[in-house]
Amino acid sequence: MNRLEALAKARDARHSGVQPSVKSTDEMLKEANLDRLAGEIAKIAKRLQDTPETMRRTYLRAVSGKSKPAAIKAFCAECVGWDREEVRRCTAPACPLYPYRPFIGKSKRAGQPKPAAAEPVLFKNGDNP
Repeated sequence: MNRLEALAKARDARHSGVQPSVKSTDEMLKEANLDRLAGEIAKIAKRLQDTPETMRRTYLRAVSGKSKPAAIKAFCAECVGWDREEVRRCTAPACPLYPYRPFIGKSKRAGQPKPAAAEPVLFKNGDNP
């Protein structure tokens, strides 16, 4: 199943009121293909069980090495107890990931306010194009 089909299936499930099936920790670990971490599977499984269901896929992508953004998202979320609002309100600017923390807008990430809408240009003689 490609990404578009998966998104369509998830959208249809949301609109129909049917909850998608929740996979067990073991099923998720098998799908994550963590062969290179064979000695660490027990630790990963324990952490995965302590991870909220909404963040489990992100955590697995992070530990499998498939996604750097997922690794940052999982690290920040775990640091503050898996609460997105706490990630937004992070007060640890000394953290090397602070400028890259997820769940905030790009304007806040850059430390700049969002630009205001451009004002119309008026010509000296009052004629506008």
